[in-house]
Amino acid sequence: MNFNFDNYFFGKTQRNEFSDNDSCRMAAFFVQDGRCYVTGMTLRSGERQLHHRLPKSKGGKDTPENLIFLESRVHRMVHTNNYDEYWTLEKELNLTDAQSKMVEQLRYEAGSYFYV
Repeated sequence: MNFNFDNYFFGKTQRNEFSDNDSCRMAAFFVQDGRCYVTGMTLRSGERQLHHRLPKSKGGKDTPENLIFLESRVHRMVHTNNYDEYWTLEKELNLTDAQSKMVEQLRYEAGSYFYV
């Protein structure tokens, strides 16, 4: 899920129209200091994506504890079932061992598997 804060803040902050989901998403973003949960890279508009650690399909909620922001390529790594795409992205991002383990944990939580 792409989440664009740019236009979002200007309209809603002036009218104080935040829903509970909005507040949880903003809390997750600010807790991470606007950085990718895995890589630590500053997330710019268009490259940040919201990820549910426990998927909604498995009962996950829109709570700050369950929401993290990922760089779009990292998010693709978490959800892809294509082995070649995964390793292309891994190489492109040049992840450390610790970062790769974080991605693998997120894949496990999301129930992502490679089909060979």
